[in-house]
Amino acid sequence: MTQHSGAYVFALAGKADADNIIPVIWEVSRDGTPCVVVITDRGVFEAQHDAWWVRERPSVKLILRASTEGVPSLIERLRRLTWNRAALRRFLRVE
Repeated sequence: MTQHSGAYVFALAGKADADNIIPVIWEVSRDGTPCVVVITDRGVFEAQHDAWWVRERPSVKLILRASTEGVPSLIERLRRLTWNRAALRRFLRVE
């Protein structure tokens, strides 16, 4: 969880993360505080995207960042690390 410009960013890697963090997201977003939830598991994303609590909290935005199926090659892993580092820097840049 990270707070940036009044918004919270949560990263969920699997069902266990979702089960433990969703109550925190629910509580934080109660007063309309923007929350961005980045989910890396397609199954978890689909389950949460259709969940009742997402409709109850319009300030919560779900983003899917799932990898392709199978084990990525070393080149693919390095490319992802480079891209993720650049994307995170852009996202956290203070405007």
